[in-house]
Amino acid sequence: MENYSKKLLEKVESKISKIPQNENILISSKQTIELFEDALNKLKDFISDYSFKDKEEEIKFFKKIKPRFLGLLLYHNKVYNIEVIRPTESIESQKQYLKGELVRLRSFFEKHRELYQYQRTQGEFLDEYFFMRGQTQIPFGRDSFYFESDPAFSTTYDYKISKMLAYDMLASYLNQEHDKLDVIEQSIISNLPTVKLSWTGKKAELVELIYALQEAGSFNNGTANIKDVTEYFENAFNVELKDYYRTYSEIRNRKENRTSFLSKLIEALTKRMDDSDSK
Repeated sequence: MENYSKKLLEKVESKISKIPQNENILISSKQTIELFEDALNKLKDFISDYSFKDKEEEIKFFKKIKPRFLGLLLYHNKVYNIEVIRPTESIESQKQYLKGELVRLRSFFEKHRELYQYQRTQGEFLDEYFFMRGQTQIPFGRDSFYFESDPAFSTTYDYKISKMLAYDMLASYLNQEHDKLDVIEQSIISNLPTVKLSWTGKKAELVELIYALQEAGSFNNGTANIKDVTEYFENAFNVELKDYYRTYSEIRNRKENRTSFLSKLIEALTKRMDDSDSK
């Protein structure tokens, strides 16, 4: 059983190592999820035809081996779900979003503090109740997932232990992503001029200007995307543009003069030139 599980996990990790790391996180996460789903099904098929030698082996499987597979599946699935709705408006909005996810993790661990301490301290005195099938005497009550699971492939707490392993990894991921944003933010700030300017015009006008400049290829030889340009302007001019995609959509749907701010700029600059000429 241990040998089969070890080889199965090695095969999965080998396939994951071949997934391009520079791809979109949603693409790589989805591929990884599919690999672990397949591996867990294979593990389930193996166990359905396997007889544990003794209760120690059964406990080891449901306490250590299955949670390793299920924990990694839950982790990558959670990363996918987090990233698919991660805000893109600004660095600050992303940081707040990640902090919110960390708060939810802390709430989960606080709610299951006793079980988490048991798992972290490698307790053993309740293993027979937690990690053997068909148990009826449960110290902390059953996990709701237990009633939906296959009793031949599940114990009272192997799912929750798997979830704790996943959330431990997820906490590290969220902190790393938050640190990355800190680095980007500091890099932007360090490259800003010492003179501080704040945008006091309408936010929709700034969005109109940003889209025009980005579309004209005015930054980084035309390689800068709208997200990067918007975040730079937000930091440079002390303004938060929030859902700038929706603002752009509203600008695009104007019935009259969709580029009203650009027209206003042209008029203002032309007037200044004319006034200079007359002098």
